[in-house]
Amino acid sequence: MAKQEITFDTNNIYINGKKHSAKTYKTCSTLLYILAIIALIIGIPTFIAGGFIFVIIALFCIWLGRKCGSLYRDFLSHRDHDARQYAQNIPHVDHVNYDEHISYMQYNDSLRSAVDKYYTGMENIQAMWSVMYNLKITTGEKAEQFENACYENIEDLKTMIAAKKAANFPIDIPPQVPAFVRLAMLYEKQQRYEEAINICVTAIKCGATHDGNKGTMYGRLARLVKKSGITPSKEAEALLIEKK
Repeated sequence: MAKQEITFDTNNIYINGKKHSAKTYKTCSTLLYILAIIALIIGIPTFIAGGFIFVIIALFCIWLGRKCGSLYRDFLSHRDHDARQYAQNIPHVDHVNYDEHISYMQYNDSLRSAVDKYYTGMENIQAMWSVMYNLKITTGEKAEQFENACYENIEDLKTMIAAKKAANFPIDIPPQVPAFVRLAMLYEKQQRYEEAINICVTAIKCGATHDGNKGTMYGRLARLVKKSGITPSKEAEALLIEKK
């Protein structure tokens, strides 16, 4: 089998010259993992009675999902590399000695690792939430694991931002951070309104104001305050006034 030629640009992946949106691979990876989980849920309890077919399908989906995810991570690394090349040409890093250059390259490695870890965690959160949503899971061990994964991903976001700052790299906060959005949704379903409100406030202060809806996180915050009947903190109130 001939080796595939894979190249990248700002938004796309090219396989043997054929253009594919990078987001397509990201979406496919997530969907394949979701299908794998569903197939395992069906196949394992009925393994002897023919459920092994679902297990085989699940394994195939996991294999294909990993390939799609790997391509998407390679795309992110390539995009990050191009941006680092740009950063190396800006004035504040024009004149460095050898030791400083080595230190700068180490920062680049840290940045790439931080970026990869955040986006991998983000994809995992989206997959976990999809399964929980479809199976109507809002409490219990799975919900606790999801909650912990969200907080871990938020910490990974902070690490990524710190790594960018350390590398004198432009600090661009993702406008939509699924960990914030899904955590607020989970808390709302659990009627933990005060915690949901606090998550919205934190997201807005970080600059992650988008949540996939027209109202953005500001609208979600306002709705939670109204629904809960809780008197908002001065911080939350100030954010709501800011958007009026």
